[in-house]
Amino acid sequence: KKQAQQSHVPQALETAKTIGDRKLRIETLGAIAAERAKAGDSKASEQALSVIAEIANRADEQDSAPTPVQGTGAQMVTGAQVIIAQPKSPAVRHKKDKPEISSLEYITEYYINSGDLHLLSKIADKVNDPFRHTLILNKIAQAQIEINHKKAAQATLAQSVGVAKKITNTKDRLQVFSSIASLYRKLEDKEANTVFALAADSARRITDPAERAKVLSTIAKEQATAGYKDSAKQTFAQALAVTSTIMEFSTRADTLRKIVEDQASVKNFDDALNTASRIESVYLRATAFKDIGKMQGQAGHPLAANQTFARALEASRYIDDVDQRAKVLLEINNAQLSALKKP
Repeated sequence: KKQAQQSHVPQALETAKTIGDRKLRIETLGAIAAERAKAGDSKASEQALSVIAEIANRADEQDSAPTPVQGTGAQMVTGAQVIIAQPKSPAVRHKKDKPEISSLEYITEYYINSGDLHLLSKIADKVNDPFRHTLILNKIAQAQIEINHKKAAQATLAQSVGVAKKITNTKDRLQVFSSIASLYRKLEDKEANTVFALAADSARRITDPAERAKVLSTIAKEQATAGYKDSAKQTFAQALAVTSTIMEFSTRADTLRKIVEDQASVKNFDDALNTASRIESVYLRATAFKDIGKMQGQAGHPLAANQTFARALEASRYIDDVDQRAKVLLEINNAQLSALKKP
């Protein structure tokens, strides 16, 4: 840092690169970048940020946390230089660090904690991998939302969507688009539904039909929760269509059971009942009707709940295993008492 203050940036960067502790190396490089930016030396600041981006591009690098820094202005000896860590510096927070945090996570946390979102955005732009790039952008957007910078968050999320479209790994695309949609929801921005559609498109690329149907169902539930009822119905319909391609009996029944749970959880009771009736396993069908009835009762629909509990009891009659049947009957009774009791 002293070298950077004296404009000996190349030497400062080379010294920083030799610091063995990964977290302290990141902090030192961050201090150099901030120092040079403050001094109006944008070129030198960019050089330091590029070195940090190189570390972010090796995001799986991990090491143990360094020894906690104590005192008010503690000294840390690193090679031939001494860095003074002020009390409010992120450098004094190691004792709170999570174990085995990745370099990418630590860089992001460091800059968010220090409030340097602009510099973190510059680092993100230098990260080659689009998945890692979007992870940083989404964290920036989250921080902007928390400080009520709505327009800045919207701009960051729009950038994240553009980068996310370059991700080729299906599960990574799905994770990122789901995260972006969730952040748009926090902003009460209708763009969330557009991103939910991108998430659904990513889900349709999943090769395993059971997993594909379950993920589509989860997205549909999120759409319904966000108020996009029509889009949710379409996505639920896509999930159900996929179940017809699942050849294994128990896997198909389990997948339909998951869709029932998601439909009922967003009070889409009629569709949940129709889905439950398609479950071939009488045990899972009975428990599905039981859960729907319980949710109907809790939602203030006692007559509909009683009708659904009757369907659960009817299905349970065909369970061959005596112990399983007894278990389901007890569960139906308990669910009925819980759902229909007066407050």
